[in-house]
Amino acid sequence: MTNVFIHVPKTAGTSLSKTLRGKCAIYTKGHLTAYQLQRLDFFQECDNHFVFAFVRNPWDATLSYFFFRTKPLRRRRSLSQIIVVFERWLISTVLIASRRTSPHHIDQWAFIASQDRSKLLVDFVGRYESLEEDYDRLCDKLNITSPRKLAYINRTSRGPYQDYYNDSTRTMVSELNSELIQHFQYEF
Repeated sequence: MTNVFIHVPKTAGTSLSKTLRGKCAIYTKGHLTAYQLQRLDFFQECDNHFVFAFVRNPWDATLSYFFFRTKPLRRRRSLSQIIVVFERWLISTVLIASRRTSPHHIDQWAFIASQDRSKLLVDFVGRYESLEEDYDRLCDKLNITSPRKLAYINRTSRGPYQDYYNDSTRTMVSELNSELIQHFQYEF
């Protein structure tokens, strides 16, 4: 069995990769999408495979990505100033994403779905919001019985994601992640 981890950005992927390494055979290649692996005929090469990924509330994940990409821009700024910088960053990021053919880091659905976005290409999807429980379920599926303690890496310290959004930024993230929000019933 080949276990394939689709590393959706800002969903504890680094923590999952490092924790699973050595406990089971796992294939992960940067931030390739399930569709990209399918196009590379990766799944044809391994007859028996289990593909898994984790997703995260898109508003929380987008803010986490912003914090990851903009550390110098946020130094010594008030919350109201960060909200303005976040909106500008998000506008430019969404514009860039709309001009690309490859998925952008804040479009999680593109990592786990077919090119036409109509179906999931993964066998298991865990949620960041229930990370410990879903990690345990994943370990059951991967037949991991050794210690299941998940290592937390790259955590960001900030307030609740709702505090950083205004109506405009909330709508932008909603529109970019509509399939994810609908499929997993995410709410702001």
